[in-house]
Amino acid sequence: MVSQDRANAILHPTDLVRRLQPDSPSLHFQNIFKSDHAFRQIPVWDARHLPPDSDGSRSRPLVRFRAMIQDTSPSPEVYLHHTGWGIADAEPTSSPINYDNLKERIVLWAVNVPGESSWYADKLDAPDNHCQTRAPQQLQVSKQHKWPLPAEPCVVAQIKIYDVAAAEHFKPTDIVTFVGILASEPENSEFASDALVPTIHVLFHRHLSTDPLAHELSSSPFHPSLRDSLIAWIASEALGNDHDAAEWVLLSCIAMVWVPSSACFLLRSNFFLNSQSRNPPILPPSLTISRFPRPPTSDAAPSLTYVLSELLPRSILVPLSLDLINTINFAPESRDEDLHAGILQLAPGTTVLVTESGIEEGKINEKGVRNLQTLQEAIKLQTLHYVFPYSQFSFPTDLCFIVATEGKKSAFFETSVNLPLAPGPSAHPNLFKSRSDVVLPPPDTLSAFRDWIIAAKRGNFTICSDVSQFITDDFVKDRLADKSVSPEDLVSQMTVARLMSLSRHQWELTQETWALAKALDARRKARD
Repeated sequence: MVSQDRANAILHPTDLVRRLQPDSPSLHFQNIFKSDHAFRQIPVWDARHLPPDSDGSRSRPLVRFRAMIQDTSPSPEVYLHHTGWGIADAEPTSSPINYDNLKERIVLWAVNVPGESSWYADKLDAPDNHCQTRAPQQLQVSKQHKWPLPAEPCVVAQIKIYDVAAAEHFKPTDIVTFVGILASEPENSEFASDALVPTIHVLFHRHLSTDPLAHELSSSPFHPSLRDSLIAWIASEALGNDHDAAEWVLLSCIAMVWVPSSACFLLRSNFFLNSQSRNPPILPPSLTISRFPRPPTSDAAPSLTYVLSELLPRSILVPLSLDLINTINFAPESRDEDLHAGILQLAPGTTVLVTESGIEEGKINEKGVRNLQTLQEAIKLQTLHYVFPYSQFSFPTDLCFIVATEGKKSAFFETSVNLPLAPGPSAHPNLFKSRSDVVLPPPDTLSAFRDWIIAAKRGNFTICSDVSQFITDDFVKDRLADKSVSPEDLVSQMTVARLMSLSRHQWELTQETWALAKALDARRKARD
């Protein structure tokens, strides 16, 4: 009976909603698709998977749309409570309206998750996805300006949410899977003449956790040699066999905004204090890989682009050029009460690879200057301004930044770490392989690499009092030997040591890992 209900919900969602009215149908749909197996039977709607009549113009299919919320600014709409979920739009009636039955629904805009890797999407959607698949370029996209990455395929949808209390917690760049009825409706329901856009009437939703695949990880510990193999693969395929550079890339990719617990010791002035009153967040360290060679052709992307996409759930390439800097929005901007996306409007946990080799001599206009400032603020402060006609609002981000530059340092950006690349003598061609030329490890090994990174990123980090005292004493010793050593140096070392510990799947910092982190940083400084 349950399987029949499930099939009926997938094949005839509007009929089922009509029968369930005036009771809320949301709970019914949520219950029959409660298990992961059942949930994965709901057809996926995204840039790669399109159910039959995916424009919603005829069959009004049930779909699930894993999306990044792009715009929460549209005004709410009112509807008759017994004709929710688009039923009134599907079946117009001339009956008089009882205004006592009016209710409110929230309207927002969402896009498929920018930079999401295909392997990651497949793991979230497989194996029970029975959607029809078409080439992405066949999808006609309305409201293209709401998509942050112009060169990539996308879908943009108007989302109508009937659970007003839940919708109040949504904010831009949140990742949410919406399950609902896909229709084709005017952008603003008050004006029937407006162009039709894909619209999802949400029956229920699931917030994407930080790492939704984490529950699939093996409970048995990973072998330490796997980390060495991961670093070796990154080095050989993307960084000319520079293992230290590969290790820094790994540390950068597992970093995220971290709020230390009161049990962790923070540096204040020139000593540690146990912070009981406030724990300011520690931002992910940004990385510049300097002395990175020029590409052999202007359109060649670093092999690191493809390596990151094979390892990380979300990553994008920002190939800076004068044209890109001067013309494309880096920050979201509201025009005519419509929020246009910027390149940096990205979901938390996305790794951004920025290349400077495409910038030639020329003038950077006023827009370009603002764009560079926007990128610098995102790198240094983890904030992104949303620009409105008479004001702007700053929203927190949680992104990882890697900058590749030819010079001794970035020409435009200040990052936490600058590492001169030291490739082998014949490594130049390996830095700009095409995607098809990147040699992937065996599938089981590649899957283990991905699991290793997910586990490292979600690990809980602590420092025991003995190790904290050891670090304090070590800092005092370093400062006595070199007066230029500052409290900021210790904060930086602590950040690297934490990431080193997480990358080794050691959730409590040890003296050995502290020494390894200091040695890695010392080798970096010796390259200058």
